[in-house]
Amino acid sequence: MGEILKNIVKKVGWSKKANEPYSITLMRGVLIYALGTSGDRETLIKARKVFSDALKNKKIDPDLRGVAYRLVAENGKASDYLRLEKLYKETSLQEEKDRVLRALCSFRDKDLLLRALKLSLSETARSQDLLKSISFVWANPWGRYVAWEFLKTNWKKIIKRFEGGHLFAR
Repeated sequence: MGEILKNIVKKVGWSKKANEPYSITLMRGVLIYALGTSGDRETLIKARKVFSDALKNKKIDPDLRGVAYRLVAENGKASDYLRLEKLYKETSLQEEKDRVLRALCSFRDKDLLLRALKLSLSETARSQDLLKSISFVWANPWGRYVAWEFLKTNWKKIIKRFEGGHLFAR
């Protein structure tokens, strides 16, 4: 399976081509992410390079930013978390905040996942980011217990924050 996926990613590449069908554009990120999560070393190295370039404000395809952020986070350390957290706090584009938030909730380290949840409960984050982060951490195989404990511990704060609003019901 790994070689087949590797050959497909090699064919579609990391960059859009002129007149490329939209389906290929959409598929590229999914394929690269799948290859990276399967542990392909070359993909993880390239993802780290894209991540580094994004932090240097180089122009990176937005679809690949999210993939690179998540692959770095899933295989990352506290120093990567700190860089992503800084990016989350400094960016003004909501789409970028969403990409970064998903990555912050993708680490394997339970302390970093708890930190992401606490960040989403802070004044730095929008209310909807709290609900997203709980969902993202819950979906993370290393984070389900962390999300559940956080939810139980902060239930009253969460209820108070969302009472009367439509977001909580969702």
